Amino acid sequence: GAAMLGEGKVWQSRYHPSMSTSTQILTPRMHGLLQRIQRAQRTPLHAQTPAQARNSYEAAAEILDLPRAPLRRIVDFLLPAADGTMLPARLYCDADTPVPVLLYLHGGGFVIGSLDTHDSLCRQLALRSGAAVVALDYRLAPEHRFPTAVDDAWAALLWLRAHAATLGLDGAGRARFRQLILIGHLGRDFWAALQRRGMHGAHPVDQFVTERVEEFRDQVARRL
Repeated sequence: GAAMLGEGKVWQSRYHPSMSTSTQILTPRMHGLLQRIQRAQRTPLHAQTPAQARNSYEAAAEILDLPRAPLRRIVDFLLPAADGTMLPARLYCDADTPVPVLLYLHGGGFVIGSLDTHDSLCRQLALRSGAAVVALDYRLAPEHRFPTAVDDAWAALLWLRAHAATLGLDGAGRARFRQLILIGHLGRDFWAALQRRGMHGAHPVDQFVTERVEEFRDQVARRL
């Protein structure tokens, strides 16, 4: 998230001089980082092909993230989309007993991003929130046009509702589906599309801010 924010400000100052980056709120280290990014003269993502942009994002996505934290369980598995396609997913869990489930949908404009680009972030969510995290590798555009990503997210939500127990998670405990929480860095149109289908008691967390994970942990505890 911080890396993308930095690159976004550099993009603004490089292509829109009138939108110069303010350095007054930046620490010296962050200001130096932005200067190094500018000097690198990287091709902006929007000027690359989708394949090139994905490779660039994969290479730089976790530069500013914390080291990947060890957890009790990290499991790669497949779950079915509505059309039968098997979608890669990854479970992050640091508990030995059934816990609530977070379905995490990575950012990237529906064109870039993967399980690996947000691996460190998902580990931190599981470690600090006390919940399990299931990250979904939904299908990307332009190969898979809208609303494929929405369809995949919806299918994953329904699958977790029915099958969380197979992963040792509490998706159907005393609070039933209220223990499934949807989370991610996605556009508001995406959330609106999901909400129109009916969330069935799941709790969407729009534009989640990682730094507020302790506050989110308290919210999870209140919903149990």
